[in-house]
Parts: sequence; structure tokens; C-alpha cells
Amino acid sequence: MKIELATRKNVFQEDNIEFKRKNFIFGKNGSGKSTLCDLIKMQKHLYQTEMNSNYELVEVKEDGEYVLANNQEEKFDVQIFQGFDSVIGENNNLNAIALSAGNKVIEDKLPILNRELEALNDEKKIKNNIYLKAKEKHNFQESKIDNWYSVAAKSIKRNTQYQIDPNYNKRKFKDDINKSKRIENVEELNSIIKETPKNPVVDYFFDIPNLKEILNLVNDILVKTVEIPQKCNELNTSEKEKFARKGLNLHEENDDCLFCGNKLTRDRMNKLNQHFNEGYQKLEEEVLSIEIEK
Repeated sequence: MKIELATRKNVFQEDNIEFKRKNFIFGKNGSGKSTLCDLIKMQKHLYQTEMNSNYELVEVKEDGEYVLANNQEEKFDVQIFQGFDSVIGENNNLNAIALSAGNKVIEDKLPILNRELEALNDEKKIKNNIYLKAKEKHNFQESKIDNWYSVAAKSIKRNTQYQIDPNYNKRKFKDDINKSKRIENVEELNSIIKETPKNPVVDYFFDIPNLKEILNLVNDILVKTVEIPQKCNELNTSEKEKFARKGLNLHEENDDCLFCGNKLTRDRMNKLNQHFNEGYQKLEEEVLSIEIEK
């Protein structure tokens, strides 16, 4: 295993050093033993390393995870022994821990982590109790709903007013609910259900009149004419004639006209009588005498 030394020219004379499977390094204080250990870890450790603010070689972390070295060829889990203070905890018992570079730091953190774990466990117990109570309430309500489904399905099945599947149960009832639609006109439908049957309608027969006979009678009337010696020209519509005819029957000579209030003179009465003469009256009676047999 070759270690490059060129970056530490102030400490080492050689550019590199080749290690065998087992190596023993001796030297006085300040001769570069610790520097050589750092170089070994920097070049051969499986994780990336860097110097912190205290000039200590530490592993690089990102988002709480160790960052692997870019090239993993000939990489190892390099652990540097830097005296017993770095690996022995407060209990000073070697058999209480495994000897490694990180155990001292880990043991110092254990009390804090244990307290945090205890707090998390307490919080877990509280939340677990809340969950169990909520689950109990949920199960209770779910049981009520399930029981309601059973009762409703049984009630529908026993209702003989409608034709229901004899094997109707809560599962089929749930399926029906999913396929159901809201009924808006409930009152109208209830009134239809409660309606009593009406009495049957009696057949009605009627005779169709003799249309040909009626046609002949009408044609006979249409071809007839009425001679009016002195016609009232102002009565130029059928409506006006009907009005005057009705008024003539309601008034006598010298009566005050019910419409205009003027005196009805003999001369006016004569003119009206001549307008509605015997021929006119006869034709009118003939029209009114036509009856359609029913």
C-alpha cells in the first residue's frame, strides 16, 4: 500500500512510502507519526475526510450521512488509535466498550441521546393513548352504522308492500345506497302512493248529427234575401243590428234610451220597425229554429 508524502515536504524527505501487510513505526515526538496516520486516513479511508476548525481530521457529512470517497479502489475502514482517553469512557472500564476511534465521542453523546429517546417514548405513549381512544370511538360508531345497515335491510325485506329480494341483506342494501339518487319530490310521490282508486268512468255514447241535412238547411237560409223598405244605414254590422234589436224589445215609444238617455220618438221607432220588418223576423226565427239532434 503506497502513501503519497509529497504534500508534507516540511516533514518527510521522501515523496511516498510503501507499506507491507504489517508495519511498525517508531519515532520521537514531532517526528511525523501523527501526520503519517492522518495521510493514511486521508488517502485510504472509505469516507471523505477534512480538517475541522480544531485541526482535527474528521469524516465529511452531508445531510447527516457520511460521504463516500470518490474512488473506492484500495479503500479501507481506517481507525486511528490516539491514546486511551479517546476510547475509554467515564467508567474507565476497558471491558465496557469496544476499542475504536469513535467510541469515546459516542459514549459522551449517549446520555443526551437516551434523554431524547425517553422523551420520544413518553410522547409516543401519549399519542398511542390518543390513537387507541380514537380507534375505540371509531369502532363504536362503525358498529352502530353496521347495525343500522342490518336493521334497515331487515325492515325493507319484511315490508310486503314492495317486491324485494327474499335474500336481501345489508351488503345488498349498501350496494343500493351507492346506486341510489336523492328523491326531491317526496311529498308528491307519497301522495301518489296514498291515492285511492277512482270509480271507473261510464262509457259515453253520442249520435253524430246528420251533417248533410244541416248543410242543406243552412244553404237554404243563405240563399234567401230580406227586403227592407227603409233600412237604417247606421246599422251596418251584425253587432250593431243585434244591439238595436235588443234595445227595440226593451223600449216603448217616448221612453228615454237606456244607452244615450235621449227620447225615443215615434219616427225612430217606425224606422227601426221597418228595418226589422216581418221578413227579417221570419228569417231570424227560421235560423233559430234549426236544431241539431243530440
